[in-house]
Amino acid sequence: MRLVDALREPVYRFAAVVIAVGGALLAYLAAAGHFASLSDPPAALLVLAGLTVLAENLRLSLPLQHDDVSFSPAQLFGFALLAEEGVRDALLGWLRDH
Repeated sequence: MRLVDALREPVYRFAAVVIAVGGALLAYLAAAGHFASLSDPPAALLVLAGLTVLAENLRLSLPLQHDDVSFSPAQLFGFALLAEEGVRDALLGWLRDH
C-alpha cells in the first residue's frame, strides 16, 4: 500500500497525526532538558525496560470459542515500570519497545 493510498483511510490519517504530535512533543521535552535525569538511570528502569523489549517479541495465543486472541506479556513489564519509576520512564520504556 502506497502512503498516498493509506492516508485516504481515516484511521491512518488519525494515526499519522498522533505519531506526528507525539514525536513533536518528545522532541520538545528532550530539547527542554526534561530527560536529563536519565543520564544515570536506576537499575530497575534498565531491567524493566529490557524485559519490556524482550517480552514484546513473545506472542501468546489464547484460544477462544470462535477465534484466537494473540497478545504480548510486554504490557505486564510496562505496567511494572509505570508503578516503579513513574509515567515519564514508563513512556520511554514503551517508546523503546516500538
